[in-house]
Amino acid sequence: MAPVSAKPSRPHYQLLDHTADIGIRLQAHDLKTLYAQAALAMFDLICDPACLSVAGHGEVSVAGYDPPDLMIEWLSELLYQWTGRQRLVCCIQVASLTTTRIAAGLGWDRFDPARHALKHEIKAVTYHRAGVERVAGGWRTCIFFDV
Repeated sequence: MAPVSAKPSRPHYQLLDHTADIGIRLQAHDLKTLYAQAALAMFDLICDPACLSVAGHGEVSVAGYDPPDLMIEWLSELLYQWTGRQRLVCCIQVASLTTTRIAAGLGWDRFDPARHALKHEIKAVTYHRAGVERVAGGWRTCIFFDV
């Protein structure tokens, strides 16, 4: 898989109001774009993407039982890149996607408190109202994060 270096267009997502969590809803024309944009939206909630540049590359592969479970597992694995490895993901290239598996190349920036102002501390990706569904013009997802 070729290294991911170009910054993708930023996701257009809607914040969803909830007492203890923060949620997003977004739509994309295809599933690969939906999964990539959901991940970028999560990192937009963590840190201002304007502060990020690609400092390293990696690959991830994740499995789930169905598309909503796969979305949760995918975002949880990428959240681990932040919480466990101090990597702020800024570029994603989905190489393969089925209803139960995703593999992607990542471009990430190593956290530097002098350059990166954090916006939200996301503790976990939740199953609350999680969904991936076909809609007119493509696909939509709704995801809530424990903050």
